[in-house]
Amino acid sequence: MIVIGADTHKRSHALAAVDEGTGRARGGREIEADDGGHLAAVRWARRLDDERTGRTTPPDDRSLCQ
Repeated sequence: MIVIGADTHKRSHALAAVDEGTGRARGGREIEADDGGHLAAVRWARRLDDERTGRTTPPDDRSLCQ
């Protein structure tokens, strides 16, 4: 399974995809924080694998940055 994480900001979002089993990076992408960017993110994620999950990190949650 591929896990997709998003670091969200006002104007853009950074995405990263990691293989859950191996921890190997599968890709990354920065998108605009608008409808076109969100659609591009969905299309990008669908090309990675058939099975997906995701998590966004709120600005005050630094636990994933340690």
